[in-house]
Order: sequence, then C-alpha cells, then structure tokens
Amino acid sequence: MCDSIRFEKEPDVMSIRQFQERFKVDAKLYGWDGKDEFIDCCMCEIDLKRFFNDHPEHEFYYENGEWWEL
Repeated sequence: MCDSIRFEKEPDVMSIRQFQERFKVDAKLYGWDGKDEFIDCCMCEIDLKRFFNDHPEHEFYYENGEWWEL
C-alpha cells in the first residue's frame, strides 16, 4: 500500500526519494529494491512501520493509510 508521511509544519513525504532525503536513510534497508521506477511517485515498497519502530526519535502514528506527526 502506498502510505504517506504527513507533517504539521513541513512538506509531506510522498515518495521514496523524499523519504530518503527527509530522514537521511537508505530506503533499501526498509524493503525498497533499489529500482528507480517508483522513486518519485510511491513508497509502497518501504516498510514504514519497521522504520518508525527502529527510529522512535521520529514520533508518528498511523491512521487510514497515512503516518501523522505527533
């Protein structure tokens, strides 16, 4: 499923490229196969639940297909 990451005061993260840039992490560590076909349009290959569990310093909760900043 193509989740998104929503911020209260910053631009939302909607793609793999934005995810990597915003969180300074290699998306391949969280399931992305490294192919560029979805890098700018979707985060469906990324296990965001695992990412946020691994990085509790980023405080988000999940609701209806979106991760919301606390």
